[in-house]
Amino acid sequence: MENLPTEILRRVAGYTPFPTLQSLSRVSRRIRAAVLDWQVLRAITEKGVSAVGARLRDPRAAQWKRSPINGAMPLELCARYAWADSKARMIVDSMFWHDSQLVADFVRWGPVLVAQGHPLIEILAESQGSQAAYLYTSSPTDLYLISFCRTASTLTALASTSGIDAAGVSSPIPPMASDAELSLHWNLAMQGISNQNLFAGLHAPFEGTSVPRTREALDSLFQDISSIPNYPFGWEPSINAFSLQSLFVRTVSVLASRLHGTTAVFPGGQTTRRFNPKMLQAPPSGYDIPFTRFMQLPAPGADAAEFVWCHLDTMTSKEFIEEGQWIGMYTYGTMARMDPLMVDIKFRVVDPPAGGQEGNAQVLDVAASGIDGLNEFALYGKIYRATGKVVLTKAYLRDGENTLKWNWIAFMTPFGIVGGWGDPRWGGGIWLWKEDWRRGA
Repeated sequence: MENLPTEILRRVAGYTPFPTLQSLSRVSRRIRAAVLDWQVLRAITEKGVSAVGARLRDPRAAQWKRSPINGAMPLELCARYAWADSKARMIVDSMFWHDSQLVADFVRWGPVLVAQGHPLIEILAESQGSQAAYLYTSSPTDLYLISFCRTASTLTALASTSGIDAAGVSSPIPPMASDAELSLHWNLAMQGISNQNLFAGLHAPFEGTSVPRTREALDSLFQDISSIPNYPFGWEPSINAFSLQSLFVRTVSVLASRLHGTTAVFPGGQTTRRFNPKMLQAPPSGYDIPFTRFMQLPAPGADAAEFVWCHLDTMTSKEFIEEGQWIGMYTYGTMARMDPLMVDIKFRVVDPPAGGQEGNAQVLDVAASGIDGLNEFALYGKIYRATGKVVLTKAYLRDGENTLKWNWIAFMTPFGIVGGWGDPRWGGGIWLWKEDWRRGA
């Protein structure tokens, strides 16, 4: 083997699993130089995910459409992605999620692969046991990362159904998309903090002017949403940014499943002048959302905490907020009822990015217009760049005047703007995403 031409060595190496390639690279310096090549590493991942595809509902999903491995990438980073790809093949059944060590290892490479459009998204959708991962880790940081992966896979599972038809009715919700506990926690959060209090105090960043970036600091900062109603009477707890960000990332899967499983009701019927076919559009899948466009992803195997906030710098920038149009949904009460989608939402930053300052946190004043099944509306408020907090007021327009108004409290998540509107007595969930995400990157 030592005497084989380099081209033959690389051709053979391209058919070996990554652990075997590692062993092969230790045989000699010449073989190491021949087989540790970006083309070999890319070939390994392409053949590996093709093998995984045989287990998927749609084998075409086994293609790694946005594989980052190329000649411009440092060789060490190419090897890290090939290593992560080999790890993804280990998820063959639900028992993977019952091993706490495997779950702790998963968060070091899984979220990065999902953000890169790896077929792991589809593997997780098929692996019903991924729900058990919540029982086998005590780290809130790890729970956030698992939630990101599960939400992306749930969106993909929903997108594989027939979607919403012209009557606003969709096909049944896949079992993985159901999460009653999430709805309960979300409602508890709304009960614990009213939007009236939020708007009285949130213009000063209640969660601080920056967010801890280490696992230890994030874990110690996390607040259990379900404990909020147990605070002493009269005490008004403030939930920090990481706790709400984590909750809202998980909430996306609930909102998406409601969008697929609910009949949207148009006031006045679909003949109303406000009807727009986009109001019946399905949400983007985990493959559609171009995460790499706005996430500064850490390398596979890096500190998992680096992933938590890697979307904020770009997604809270003036350029990102103003680029293109947004589309979104809102629900009522326990999220079981919804109106047609909000469409044609176009944001603009009112002040220059450096102009809005509150304390030490950079703040953007924003405004937008849009239309939903009820009427035309305006949005105005603030985006806190350091934490991703989004505080908006939605006002319906009549004869050019703002009439009915609702307050929103949300966060900029990797899935878009997610949060709640109204108050505990009358309100619901909200989710805005970029319109071009539905068509893919």
